[in-house]
Amino acid sequence: MANNVHLEDFSRMVIEAVKEAGVAILHEAAGEVVSQTQRNLGKERGRWHQEQKEQWQYKVDNNKLEATMGNPMERSLWTEFGTGSYAEGGKGRKGYWVYVKGSDGADSPPKGGKSYTLQEAKQIMAMLRADGLDAHITKGQSPKRPFRTAYNTARPKIERRAAQVLKNHLK
Repeated sequence: MANNVHLEDFSRMVIEAVKEAGVAILHEAAGEVVSQTQRNLGKERGRWHQEQKEQWQYKVDNNKLEATMGNPMERSLWTEFGTGSYAEGGKGRKGYWVYVKGSDGADSPPKGGKSYTLQEAKQIMAMLRADGLDAHITKGQSPKRPFRTAYNTARPKIERRAAQVLKNHLK
């Protein structure tokens, strides 16, 4: 009795189909999170947030099956995590500080510098304004979390879509 069993190996085809589906899912998912982040920033007023909105982007590494989303602007970190007294996890500068709007070309407070009491900050601001400078007092900005909110909003939709894409690719 002779058994003529012939096995065919389709593992490479399956691996390629899964990889193809994975790349498609990553592009869709990263694109959705970036788009939602931009929409979240669109709700914020001012040039500060509009400039950030335009810089959000993503890259997909097809070989690693990995997506990276981000913004090259340092201020996007400040918008996401907050600054000063409002910084997430209490990691920001304490107290008040004074900055001159437009002094660094980006309408943002300078890095470092001295922290003051509110009374001291008001006195310094008054002196700078008396010299004709557009001085302001701040103790930071609260976190807006446009990226985290976008991710949390998009995640259920992405998970459903990933299941659908995998199912269709593996038929």
